[in-house]
Amino acid sequence: MKRRDFLKTSAVAGVATVCGTQLAAAQGQASEGNGMPKLTLPEKPAELNLCLQWWGIPGGEMKEKLDFLEANGFGAVEIPSGDWPIKNGDALVEAMKGRKLFLATACGPSDFSYAEQAKREAEVQKFLPVIEALGRMKSVGLILCPARGQLSEPGRLSGKELRKDFVENTGKRLAQHAAKHGTSIVLEPLRRNETPFLRQVADGARMAADIGPGMRVLEAGVGSGALSMTLLRAGASLGVALQTVLQDAQAPLTQEFGLMVREQRMGVPLSRALGNLHLRMPSESVQMVVVVLQVAGATGGSVAGLLDRLADTLRARQHLEMKMDMLTSQGKLQAWVIGALPWVLLLALTQVDPHSSALLMGTSRGHTVLLMVVGLEAIGALMMRRILRIVV
Repeated sequence: MKRRDFLKTSAVAGVATVCGTQLAAAQGQASEGNGMPKLTLPEKPAELNLCLQWWGIPGGEMKEKLDFLEANGFGAVEIPSGDWPIKNGDALVEAMKGRKLFLATACGPSDFSYAEQAKREAEVQKFLPVIEALGRMKSVGLILCPARGQLSEPGRLSGKELRKDFVENTGKRLAQHAAKHGTSIVLEPLRRNETPFLRQVADGARMAADIGPGMRVLEAGVGSGALSMTLLRAGASLGVALQTVLQDAQAPLTQEFGLMVREQRMGVPLSRALGNLHLRMPSESVQMVVVVLQVAGATGGSVAGLLDRLADTLRARQHLEMKMDMLTSQGKLQAWVIGALPWVLLLALTQVDPHSSALLMGTSRGHTVLLMVVGLEAIGALMMRRILRIVV
């Protein structure tokens, strides 16, 4: 989601949360005379904390900016990165004393996609003192986007190289330094042209999990899937949640779910529309989603909770499959080498000793030997495939 849409999305999710909580509280209660359920306010009303970036706050002096935030109901402030926290951190902490404000994050340009190790190291060293200053200021963390610009440009790492280096080197070191000083590094997924590397919240969450303590993901950068789950938890219908997927997701997901939504609008029952979705996308993951939604539609219950658990299961399964592929990759390479070795030797033999190779190619006994080699090769390939094939 674009940052400019954050306030709109947060407001929608906040309102939906309040409505969903009231609806849940009203279930099972007596209806009013007009047939509508009697609603009661939740014990703890939902809260929406708003935050502004420093340069977007009206006013010149620091006190004027903070006064504006308090007067207009804002709860937090996001400050610039660079040397701003180092130069102004102590003054800002002093000015915020006694105010109902907290320091959310610091945000500034960052790029760890340089192919040259020296440039990536310079980027790390640039942020170390900033992290220390944010730790002293009790800030939530430092917002980073690992890459800006197209990775296909000269002098840039590829996507896989960047992820590996950020998880194992640059990002991990910054996260460890942040955890040491009581703050964190916040990954920011952005659906923008200048940030092609990290666009989905799930990608950032996986990177944060791989890096470990000191790394988190900016929840404001919520994608369509996360927003739809928020609406489901708030009590919205499945159709409303699917609309959020259609608004922000990409093909072919939008095409398939869009067709399912159109079928429902034409009067097709949900269970049948889900079955048609599975027929068009006959994968085991889609089958699990369809079964969960069909069972939830027939028996009731928390759809969001069921989908949450299913999503965790599918992610764990995908992670295990990737791990199995990694562990068996060496065996697969050995199988290819062993399978190709006899034919490479035969080709070399025809060049080094044509007379001996002619006995294989031009005699009945040679043909028999070649047939035996082909048969043994096929048996060996099937055995290696069976050994290396691990069903998760």
